[in-house]
Amino acid sequence: MHTIHNLTNFLEDTWVFCSLLQQETIIIYPTDTVYGIWSIITKQTAQRIATIKQRPASKRFSILVPSFERIDEHTSLSTRSEQLWSDYSQTYNTNTLTLLLPVKKTSSFPWDAISDSPVIWCRHLGDHPIQALVTALWAPIITTSCNISWQQPITTAHQAVEQFGDLDLVIIDWWPCLWSPSTIIEYRTWARVR
Repeated sequence: MHTIHNLTNFLEDTWVFCSLLQQETIIIYPTDTVYGIWSIITKQTAQRIATIKQRPASKRFSILVPSFERIDEHTSLSTRSEQLWSDYSQTYNTNTLTLLLPVKKTSSFPWDAISDSPVIWCRHLGDHPIQALVTALWAPIITTSCNISWQQPITTAHQAVEQFGDLDLVIIDWWPCLWSPSTIIEYRTWARVR
């Protein structure tokens, strides 16, 4: 059965949530765009999230990264990712970015758990409270929108309970999200994918 936590619980017990993620718990949370569903990256969590969402196994996941330095560590960029984020944010006048970045061939990170592609979808939430948890955990997190595939994204915890309340999940509730998908940019061409 699901459990719901409010913002106060979340901010006071960040390490509890870190522990839950390390145990491969699936968490539903509000982002800067819509509610998301996430966990630490393993093949098992990727399969569980794909099953919950009823999405094709071939569809890519995004990752939330703990720092720009960690992006630089695992991707083969010629420019620092923090500078790219800043440049793209200004060019597209948005802070809700997902960047498609090339994976380093020598990266030790288990990217194959989320994609067989040489490109990963990276998100950094800036000063969003969830970013503090990702930073504290110091590990990338698998994430995607919280909804059954091809249905409207969820924007409130109440909707999450209605759709997924019978599952063993943790739900973080503190505000309704504005339904605005993140801007997806392909880093080499600056092409806007969405």
